This record gives sequence, structure tokens and C-alpha cells, in this order.
Amino acid sequence: MIARIRQWIAFAIGLVAAGAGAWLRVFAKDIAAPKLKSYSWSGPWKDTVWGFKEQAYLELGRIFLFFGLIVMLVALINFLWSNEAHHKTALEDV
Repeated sequence: MIARIRQWIAFAIGLVAAGAGAWLRVFAKDIAAPKLKSYSWSGPWKDTVWGFKEQAYLELGRIFLFFGLIVMLVALINFLWSNEAHHKTALEDV
């Protein structure tokens, strides 16, 4: 029973991390852009400070997204591996 609770907690942590990573990736430009629209720049966006911040948010989002997906995958595999029905049928076959 305790193992099931830990598996669900791990899955929830993975889901939250993946959600935060996806959110960061989607809204990276909005987070990095200046709040006041009175700024102007010359040159490509990627060479500005805001472009660098956007890339940092994109990479951070990718890290959180993959971390969350890996944690959810490990929790799912652990849940399936420790399934009591699987162990009962495996022991009956022996």
C-alpha cells in the first residue's frame, strides 16, 4: 500500500515537472520580452538580451519536460513491475 502511494506521488511530481517544462517552452518569449513596449532594438532578436533569456527559458523548459517524462515513465514501469496480479500469475506458472 505504501509503495502505491509513493508511485502515485512520483507520478504526480513527474506530471508537475513536465507541465512546468511545457509551460516554460510555450511562454518563453512572453516571459523574456520586456514588459514595457517602448523598447526598440536593431538586429535580430536572438542577439538581444531578451533573445538570450528566451533561449535560457527554452532550455530550462526542455530540461524540466524531459525530467518529468522520465520520472513518470519510471513510476509507470515500477507500478507495472510491482503489480500484484503479475506476481501471482508468475508464481502460479512455476
